[in-house]
Amino acid sequence: MEVHINYISDINRIAAEFRGVVLFDMYADWCGPCRKLAPDLTTLAEKCSPHLLVCKVNVDDLCLEEFVLGQNQPIPIRSLPTVVIVKNSTIVDIITGCNIDQIRTSVVKNLY
Repeated sequence: MEVHINYISDINRIAAEFRGVVLFDMYADWCGPCRKLAPDLTTLAEKCSPHLLVCKVNVDDLCLEEFVLGQNQPIPIRSLPTVVIVKNSTIVDIITGCNIDQIRTSVVKNLY
């Protein structure tokens, strides 16, 4: 499943409520690598449904410069795309760049 995050407050709510792995895709419309990665993430979401939720976070729309989950230390978003993988409200991996193999490996490892 794939959803778009419209409010920063949705990040913590979704991470706390979803029973499975949540992948936050930090992207921007102008980012070429982000556009290249998008269909791969959609395919991954479909293949791993209902255990994986892909959340699209447009950093420009939300004026987001760092990723904050609960009381954790903020993670600066310095390059795009940045993927943050969360399980049980805990950040388990952070991947920058357009490496779908690394993302897929991390997701599968954390599904079980």
